[in-house]
Amino acid sequence: MARVEVIMAGIGGKGILTSGQLLARAGLAQYKYATWLPSYGVMMRGGASECTVILSDEEIASPMIPLADSVIVMGAGYLKAFEGRVRPGGVLVFDTAGLAEGVQREDITPLGVPATEMGVSMGDVRVANMILMGAYVEATKVLPPQLIEDEIERRMGGMASLNTEAFRRGIRLVVEAK
Repeated sequence: MARVEVIMAGIGGKGILTSGQLLARAGLAQYKYATWLPSYGVMMRGGASECTVILSDEEIASPMIPLADSVIVMGAGYLKAFEGRVRPGGVLVFDTAGLAEGVQREDITPLGVPATEMGVSMGDVRVANMILMGAYVEATKVLPPQLIEDEIERRMGGMASLNTEAFRRGIRLVVEAK
């Protein structure tokens, strides 16, 4: 792929911005250029939070995009709003926790992941973002998983092993679903 675009959205404090930053930094090992554009409300935790990541072999004119190849949503209340930001033929990865209804569009690939439930079963719900990241990486093949794991190791300190395991569980979930 010469260019990859992903929008990540959810509730502040759930690791959306961290996931995007990890992806952008890991992407620099394979792509010439990477942008990470965070956006969040005035509340540090609990408010709307999103980021856009673009990985490209050509210069990136603007980090702002209305639609993306893929969208990752963590938070049931954001699914409907961000479903419309996936390009036709793209992938929508979302946490299934608290969803009353599913994806309505038929021109995208929906990938529901029980990330919150899996994080709780691992003993720390805070790793749900890495479960979603693993599912995204496996579904799109945007980067070799090892690049994300290396970045987790560099950035997560004492939480690296748990986050790496969560990332791997997200990958396995998609592999087993095939």
